[in-house]
Amino acid sequence: MIRKTASLAIAGLAILGTVPETGAGGRAVECYQQVNRPAVYETVYENVLVSPAGQQVEYDPAIYGTRERVMQIAPRRVSYEIVPAVTRTIYRTVKVDDGGYSWEWRVVHGRKVLCKIRYKARYERVAETVVVQPERRRRVVIPAEYESVAEEVLVKPGQRRIIDVPASYQTVARRVVVQARLIRLAARACAKALPVLGQAVSARSHAFKLATSPLPTNAATRLPTAAPNL
Repeated sequence: MIRKTASLAIAGLAILGTVPETGAGGRAVECYQQVNRPAVYETVYENVLVSPAGQQVEYDPAIYGTRERVMQIAPRRVSYEIVPAVTRTIYRTVKVDDGGYSWEWRVVHGRKVLCKIRYKARYERVAETVVVQPERRRRVVIPAEYESVAEEVLVKPGQRRIIDVPASYQTVARRVVVQARLIRLAARACAKALPVLGQAVSARSHAFKLATSPLPTNAATRLPTAAPNL
């Protein structure tokens, strides 16, 4: 809005400069023309924070392995057992009958006679079991029993680690104004054309209103404090 008012005011001054002395009732002694200089931009690159720095916690699980170990499954013990007797069979001759005398009727030379008969002793061979070593009680020692078993052992305990995560940045492009837009008045030769009287008076009246109205100052609009001599 400030720039628009300034432009209208400058345009009014330009119209006053173009009105000749015949139409406006006076002679134009100084004339100015509005000159616009566009703004100058430049692309700058800057680092923008994407994610702030922080910390991250990581856990390393424990590591287990298998180890072979010999363990005792039965202790040493003592027991007793019966050892049977050791026997042997032997043979020997024993008298079964002592023998002796007896009377018997026999026939001798055709005649029956009574004779005294003598008998020898009678022997027989018989088997006999004899004990070579008697029955006994023996002490028996049973050794301990062992077995190889696999067991799980801890190789490396679990750990908790804290990792520092640096901040993350990203380069972005941004357009900035290097030189602002400038509106100024440049001196120019006054026109000698003769406009229609009614239009010149109307233009002079309108330009006078714009010129006499307060004009706000702006860094982008520069008006001369004193018009240069032509």
